[in-house]
Amino acid sequence: MHSRKTRVSALAEAAFWATGLLFVACSDPLHPVLPSVCLFDRMGDWLGIAFCPGCGLGRSVGWLARGDFGASWQAHPLALPAVFVLAAHITRLLRTAVRGTAGSPLRGIARPA
Repeated sequence: MHSRKTRVSALAEAAFWATGLLFVACSDPLHPVLPSVCLFDRMGDWLGIAFCPGCGLGRSVGWLARGDFGASWQAHPLALPAVFVLAAHITRLLRTAVRGTAGSPLRGIARPA
């Protein structure tokens, strides 16, 4: 059993990740609303870093939410795994907040014999 403080913090974290994921999924990949918050974008030239490993991930999730898997893959091939990982993490946090036990997010999936 987890304490009330743990449950509240798990719920707050789940809300944070779900809100961020929904915001990115609902944003228009072609016309971003907010300026970039990417540190590589802001400080890359200053630090001499030309490559950002997450570049295009937000747009890719936006395309994925619209069902355009080809555009999503072109923007960033790791969007689908990232969404699955975030969804599993949010599920685990919600389970902790509601039941008081974390468990495994994959508990109900059948395993090969």
